[in-house]
Amino acid sequence: MAVKKFDPYAKCEKAVIFARVSTQHQQDEGSSIDAQLESIRNYCKENGLESIKEYILAESSTRGDRKQYHEMLNFVQNYKDKIAIVVNCVDRLQRSYNDTPALDEMRKEGKIEVHFLKENLILTKDSTGMEIIFWNMAVLMANAYVVSMTDNVKRSQKYNRSQGKFQNFAPIGYINCKDENGKSTLKIDEERAPLVRKLFEEYAKGTETFGSLAKMAEEMNLRSRQNKSGKTICKQHIQDILRNKFYYGMMKSGNTFVRHQYEPIIDKTLFDIVQDVIESKKKQNFTMGGPDKDFVFRGLLKCGYCGGEYHISKSGNRHNYLKCNNHGKSKSNCPQCLVKEEDILQQLQD
Repeated sequence: MAVKKFDPYAKCEKAVIFARVSTQHQQDEGSSIDAQLESIRNYCKENGLESIKEYILAESSTRGDRKQYHEMLNFVQNYKDKIAIVVNCVDRLQRSYNDTPALDEMRKEGKIEVHFLKENLILTKDSTGMEIIFWNMAVLMANAYVVSMTDNVKRSQKYNRSQGKFQNFAPIGYINCKDENGKSTLKIDEERAPLVRKLFEEYAKGTETFGSLAKMAEEMNLRSRQNKSGKTICKQHIQDILRNKFYYGMMKSGNTFVRHQYEPIIDKTLFDIVQDVIESKKKQNFTMGGPDKDFVFRGLLKCGYCGGEYHISKSGNRHNYLKCNNHGKSKSNCPQCLVKEEDILQQLQD
């Protein structure tokens, strides 16, 4: 039996329906999925197009990988006959030129027709130059809307930050919520805020480490709302918390800090004490390999191969190690690897 050959000039009788919204506002202003589907289905019926598949999306046309959109393109590309993509208007299908080449290539091959209802535009293999220009202009206008909207959002976010309004996921100890006007805000997390305060208070005593506080957080069952795995916060998260000025009332706005609008969990005095303890421990760790581990050769040795300074590479349970700071750099080709501090001491003794 002979395989039917694809005919790019055949009459288009099949269609896929494409409907999309990206925001709740579009639903409210009359561009809802139901409204799009009703008009597209009526159009297909009136024009003798049999709808064989519907793609209903709630996604941005300019962000993400647009998985369902590309599924639709793959479907029409591999369909055995010519097929129409029917969409309410250009900006429901695309808001940038990124998608134009793939659509235009299939149009030129006669694989697809694209029907835009609102623009009263049908793109086919034989579309005129003016029709293609009209399509490109419609994409340009849709893209201009996106760019303008993005600029407005950025201006709004910048203004909100300058006014001390936080616009991200709440730091642990706070909860994202809505105020009486339905605007996004933060409030104290009554369950976690006291635990965060306790971390500051315990570290301020000077006897705790990030590791011991991480264990303490685990014992207190302190978890971030962002952590879907259910694991407690780690040492790095503890350090981030103790360094975060948000907890005493300041937030980052551009390159500066401004006072935010929300109730602080600690006062600045406690925060400053914690920073002093952190810096004090940092200096101690610079001159010591931890408790009872003096780095006796710090700043005293140079490499016999390249003349580079030796620095403390790491401190283990039993040994301190030194390393030439040029080792591993392509320009120096220094072959000197790690040296145990005790080996150098032995050489001096010998």
